[in-house]
Amino acid sequence: MASGGPETGRPFAREMRMSDPGLVTATPAALELLREIVADHGPVMFHQSGGCCDGSSPMCYPVGDFLLGDLDVRLGEIDGAPFYISASQARAWDALM
Repeated sequence: MASGGPETGRPFAREMRMSDPGLVTATPAALELLREIVADHGPVMFHQSGGCCDGSSPMCYPVGDFLLGDLDVRLGEIDGAPFYISASQARAWDALM
């Protein structure tokens, strides 16, 4: 299913099992911090690449500062902030589900 919007910069990011609310979750403390970040810096998005080291950790970017690739996958949202992963991560996660 195609997804897009102003946060993606591209209309082809894919959505994955959006009906499963357990794909992206956050602790109450993380939600509080996220709300502080958004209040100070504006809307944000998350991306987790398939890279090694820090690249495999979720990264937080101001909306519009990170251009998604055509194969990036939207897993869901955290308090309104979209969360994407790379296609390689999506395949690995899909194999585990």
